[in-house]
Amino acid sequence: MFSKNSRLHSPKYIQKRRRKVIIGLIFYTALLAVLVSLFILLLRSSFLEIKTIEARGLASLSPELVQSRVLSAIDGHYFKIIPKSNIIFYPEEDVQEILKNSFKEIDNVEIKRKGLSKIFVDVRERVPAAIVCSGFHEEDMENNDCYFSDSLGYIFGKVHKPYPENYNRYYISTSQSEIMAGVSFIDQGRFQDLQKFMDSSLRSGIYPLGILISDDGEYEMYVKPDTTVYFDDRSSFDTTLSNLLAFWHNAKDKATSTPIFNYINLRFGNTIYYSNNNEKK
Repeated sequence: MFSKNSRLHSPKYIQKRRRKVIIGLIFYTALLAVLVSLFILLLRSSFLEIKTIEARGLASLSPELVQSRVLSAIDGHYFKIIPKSNIIFYPEEDVQEILKNSFKEIDNVEIKRKGLSKIFVDVRERVPAAIVCSGFHEEDMENNDCYFSDSLGYIFGKVHKPYPENYNRYYISTSQSEIMAGVSFIDQGRFQDLQKFMDSSLRSGIYPLGILISDDGEYEMYVKPDTTVYFDDRSSFDTTLSNLLAFWHNAKDKATSTPIFNYINLRFGNTIYYSNNNEKK
C-alpha cells in the first residue's frame, strides 16, 4: 500500500503537475499578450487621436502658426508603438517648451483637453513695454533692427517699420552687442529705473526720443527737438532726474518757449554743463 507522500513524489504526479503549471503559464501569457495588444490597438485608434487644436489668447501670433507647431510636436510615436497624438499620452510639457522656444512672444502656455479629440492651447503673450534697437539714434530711419521688450527687459518680437511711437526706445551700439530675441538686453532693475526716468521726464514736459545704453554705465537721452542729455549711474537715477527737471524748468522760465539745448551734461553731480546757441556752461 502506497502512502499519500509517495504519490506526491511519484514521477507521474510530478510530470502531471508540471504540465498543468506550463499550460497555466502559456494561458496567462497569451491572455496578457491579447490584453496588451488590445490596449495598444485602442491607444493607436483614431478614437483617441487629437484631431482639433484651438489656439486661444493670441495677439500678434497667428493661430495657424501655433497649430502647425503643436502638430509637429505631437508627430511620431513612443517606442514606435504609441502615437504622440494620443489624447491621453500626448507630450504636454514638450509642447509647451517647444512653443516657448519657437515663439519668443509667448510668456506662458496652458493646454487643456476637451473630450477625446480636442485640445485648447491657451497662450499668454508678452506685453510690449519698450522698443530696443541696434545702432545709434541717428541711424534709426535707415537700417536699425528693432525688437519689442517686455517690462523685465526681455526681447521678443521684431518691430517692423513704421515703428510705433507710444513706447520708450533704447539703442544699443552694434559694436557692443547684437540684438537677439529671447534674451534680456539689460538688468531688470536698471531697465525699470530707466523706464521711470523717461516716463517721469515726459510727464514733466520733456519729450525723450530714446536712450543710448553703453556698457560702462553711461547713457545718452535724446530729447525733442534736438537735445542730447548725458548722464551715468554713479548717482541714483532719481537724483539725476531731479537735477534735470530743476535745470530744465528754470531754463524754461527764462525762455519764451521750450528751451533748446545742444546738450545737457549731468555726469558731474549737482554741477550741470550745457550748451545752446546763445550760451555755454
